[in-house]
Amino acid sequence: MKKLWGTTDRLFQTQDLQIDLIRVDPMGHCSAHHHEFKDNLFIVLSGALRVVWGDVECLKSGGLPFSQTLTKNESLAVPSETVHQFWNVGEEDVVAIEVYTSSGSSVDPLDIVRYSQGGVCKDGSSLWKN
Repeated sequence: MKKLWGTTDRLFQTQDLQIDLIRVDPMGHCSAHHHEFKDNLFIVLSGALRVVWGDVECLKSGGLPFSQTLTKNESLAVPSETVHQFWNVGEEDVVAIEVYTSSGSSVDPLDIVRYSQGGVCKDGSSLWKN
């Protein structure tokens, strides 16, 4: 499926588990968002994916305080209710596995609250700073 920041392809799904292969264009970034019930796990296969995260109050104060840049074979778990955003900080596509699990009754595709819009940004100006 084409996204503003790249593509996502569903590899596997059950009621409480979803596994996607994502490709993030250089300087592509998702929206700053959180999920009420879904936990995220990012596993990078190639490229450099920066993930920032924090809570809604931090976001409203101007940024997300925690960040980590993931490279090949590195992973990061983001719990539900945590505001987060990722972007490709390299010059090549990022290829990663994104795993969703649910603390609710199922992995709901509508379980997302967005605070910004994703896309591709050459200067990083639309990204939340930390």
